[in-house]
Amino acid sequence: MRFLKFFGLFVICLFFVSCGLHQDSTTEKQRHFDSSSKQNSLEKSKWKSSFWVEADKDTKSGYPYMNNDRSGRTICKDGNYLYAAENNGSGSTLYRYKGKDKEIIYKSKFGQIYFLNAKNGCIVFELIEKKGRNREIDNYTIIRLNCNGASVDVKQIDGIVNDLWLYDNRIYYSLFTKMGGKNIESMDLNGEDVKVLVKKENGVYFYVSNEKIYAVYENEDNECELYQMDLDGSNQQLILKFAAYADSVCLHKDAVYFRKPGDEVGEEEYLYQFCYGEKKEKLLIDDAVAKCFFSGESIYFQSNYGDGVKKINLSNGNKSIISNKGIAKWGCFDIVLGRKIFLGCENGKLIYVDSNTGKDLS
Repeated sequence: MRFLKFFGLFVICLFFVSCGLHQDSTTEKQRHFDSSSKQNSLEKSKWKSSFWVEADKDTKSGYPYMNNDRSGRTICKDGNYLYAAENNGSGSTLYRYKGKDKEIIYKSKFGQIYFLNAKNGCIVFELIEKKGRNREIDNYTIIRLNCNGASVDVKQIDGIVNDLWLYDNRIYYSLFTKMGGKNIESMDLNGEDVKVLVKKENGVYFYVSNEKIYAVYENEDNECELYQMDLDGSNQQLILKFAAYADSVCLHKDAVYFRKPGDEVGEEEYLYQFCYGEKKEKLLIDDAVAKCFFSGESIYFQSNYGDGVKKINLSNGNKSIISNKGIAKWGCFDIVLGRKIFLGCENGKLIYVDSNTGKDLS
């Protein structure tokens, strides 16, 4: 992904050099647009003195968890129900579980389900579907399901989403580019009342939690700016400027967590913590981190996709190995709920292990 970013920047630079005066004119127009845009006037934003995010205590979120694996969300809990999407081959099946009972509420013969959200019986996800005579065309649709499984194609969009969140009966999303998300938009559950909250051509990653939008804007050379704003995109306040991979940033309480490479070329990507109250950055995990998920006072993580699962206790810094057993079939675990780490779904059966011992409970 970062190679594509750098390659894309190189191609864009060549294009602008060849365009000469046209580039100057376009740049000037863009400057005028940015300076006149209320949502994007970052220069006027005020530094925020503090922030606090507890995703797992949010009662309005369709995905009340902090997870750096945005698109790989295929399992989600809503009240007494657990939803799991099984992407198998070219198609996908969405199951609903309650205790030992399960039912199929949605199937797509040629689609794959990602970015799963669920709240108060409303399920939202993106369906990436193969269409055309030879299934050569990718079709992207944001789907909303009613609690009875009746589907509503909310909005067909031009490409895959970069972020997708259900929050307080609105859908928030950004479109994917090779250099991060484009814009932050929201719409109602029927795909209407579309509002552009943030106008930015690329480099946008965001969460919706605790009545706020937390957006990471990626600049050149992995320089990031973290902003907090209201749900309508107003009142942007700068929280932090820091060096990180923007797609790795997570927030938990008053700390920012992120990956960045080691000091030496070729070193693994480690996980860092910036405690906002202390204004101090520290290396949290001196091991490669590919996936991390926050649960209570612990972070569950994998060093590489397909590896076993490890845990670090944020209260005392103790690290432990939950399971040495690789999970190559799914690549990475999906979600941690209570004492269970869910790996995925196979033929309608949920696969999960104990979150303390790694014992197979499925």
